[in-house]
Amino acid sequence: MANSGNPFTRGTGSDSSVSLSERIRRMKRRWQYDWRNDGPVVTSSLIAVNIVVFIVQMVARFIPQFDSALSAYGALSAGLSFIHPWTLLTNAFMHVGFIHILLNMLALYAVGRELERLLGHWPFLGLYMVSALGSSVTYVLWYGSAVNPIAMGASGAIYGLFGALFVAYNSIQSQSRTQIILFFLLMFVPSFFGNVAWQAHIGGFIFGCILASLMTHGVVALRSKNIGVRMWIYGSGMSVVLILLWIARWVSIIK
Repeated sequence: MANSGNPFTRGTGSDSSVSLSERIRRMKRRWQYDWRNDGPVVTSSLIAVNIVVFIVQMVARFIPQFDSALSAYGALSAGLSFIHPWTLLTNAFMHVGFIHILLNMLALYAVGRELERLLGHWPFLGLYMVSALGSSVTYVLWYGSAVNPIAMGASGAIYGLFGALFVAYNSIQSQSRTQIILFFLLMFVPSFFGNVAWQAHIGGFIFGCILASLMTHGVVALRSKNIGVRMWIYGSGMSVVLILLWIARWVSIIK
């Protein structure tokens, strides 16, 4: 019996016959196409980095000393952030379990590809990093000198992306503002259940909203500048403000 009509039959044009070099060339062409057309290049790269770090975390669990060092020097502890300042950002690339990273990466892909298309690659990356910093600084402002609990995860930065998307949708007249507000209120419900750093979620969302608002309704003299220039100016300015807030919290503790 002929099997040409069987959709499960492997055809002669299968990728199994394609050489590794040709696969690499195809991936490169796809990457270049996505870069030129504002495809989710940075979003995919962020997801890849998170996955690689998560794999390292899983391997580290079999080496207790390495696992402890990774948590101490990578995760965010409000009190220890003053001597490990890099954790304000590194914690956004660490996760506590498979479900944690799965849900975060699905959310990042869903909202990231839309914002990367609207903003462009580098401005989108700037928004993501400022949101991550904002969520961490908010967490530190809340807990002060407390060493525990520690926080990790991309959700603070992702909530910043949600905040930016909220501003974008709210500026579109055809969108129902009631539906938009209801959606984002419901989005916060899981933050108040379980062992969740809801302070970081709220901080990321607020600072994502602020940065997006500056990008859309900022200084009149800057509105004619392209997105990249505006993101550099506003993103750098917000980063400085956040670091100053973090330093001010530190000074209030050591007095």
